[in-house]
Amino acid sequence: MKNIYYILGFLFNFNYIITSIGISLSGYSIVYLLILVILIIKSRLVVYKSNNNLYLIILLISFFYCISFIYSTQHDYSKYKFFMFFIKLLPLIVLPYFLKLNILKFMKGYFLSLSLVLVLIFIKTFFMQDISVNNRLIIGDMNPIWISRIVLETLLLALLIFNKKKIWLFMIIPVAYIIFLSGSKGPLLSFIIVVGFYYFNNIKSNRDKFRAFLLLTGLSILMIYIIINLDVNSYIYQRFLLPVPDNVSEVMYESSRVVVWPETVSKISNSNVSNLLFGNGIGSFGNFYHGGSLNSDREYPHNILLELIVEQGVVFLILFIITIIITIKYKNNFKYVLIFYLLNACFSGDILNNEKIFLYIGLVNAYNLYFYHQKRRKLII
Repeated sequence: MKNIYYILGFLFNFNYIITSIGISLSGYSIVYLLILVILIIKSRLVVYKSNNNLYLIILLISFFYCISFIYSTQHDYSKYKFFMFFIKLLPLIVLPYFLKLNILKFMKGYFLSLSLVLVLIFIKTFFMQDISVNNRLIIGDMNPIWISRIVLETLLLALLIFNKKKIWLFMIIPVAYIIFLSGSKGPLLSFIIVVGFYYFNNIKSNRDKFRAFLLLTGLSILMIYIIINLDVNSYIYQRFLLPVPDNVSEVMYESSRVVVWPETVSKISNSNVSNLLFGNGIGSFGNFYHGGSLNSDREYPHNILLELIVEQGVVFLILFIITIIITIKYKNNFKYVLIFYLLNACFSGDILNNEKIFLYIGLVNAYNLYFYHQKRRKLII
């Protein structure tokens, strides 16, 4: 079946399409595993030799994750997190290797489904009630942060992977409007950093670098001017320029990043050496943060670095960082989307919510394996 890779890529994000039309869908992670099984069967278990260092680090990460589960409290969230790490996250790293030379076909279907989601979300915005500081864009089970991530990933793929500049320009207005309604600064900041990093990383001549510097300086001055003259009670100022909007409830403020992150760092600094190095166990953040009172709820700091230090320890975090460093050294544009999701993971979600990190770790390494060493083909469809 010639179009199987397009179809599988399209199915990867099909859950977002269903959610965009208002239908709740749970348990979709099993589809990722089914896609992997189909690819394994189709490839007849044949995969070219890969990066042995990456395999070793993944093996070590898996080992430490198992150890972390053993000495965790093993409540419902820790069991769920342990199970999903092996059912959802690790398969996403492996999946691109079984695509072999069909990575770009898969990603074309993947991009098509995300583009359809973007269109559906944009249409939905015309039927939304008044948006305010504390009443942001929510569609089905997708909160404002996840909506922003999806549409900005679509924009990044159009610009950096498929080199579709006309499509990218066509997408800018609906994406900007959706980002405005979502009021999510984390994804927007991550997008700006990645695009800036991409262009500066690809500028060759000193003259072009100087021009880029002047442009960046001019835009910065313009932004500062706009910010200074903004009404402090306006939606833009409250949602995009304040860490926490004014007039939020005390409960919301106490659970915000401005409170949770400093308090978590303080508690980490007072941890004993054993817990600092090897963590407190999978799903233990709630227990750790509330001072030892057992908390089985799904609670996390909305920062993947703090989450890994608390639950798996510094040793695990170092292995994770080494994996990222090994991955982003390769010269293909998938690494920029990986960096986008890594930055997002430092603002929101737990490790399970940030599964795209693992997919793009696999894509960067697999693309380098199958394409970069074959006449250094450009990453353009």
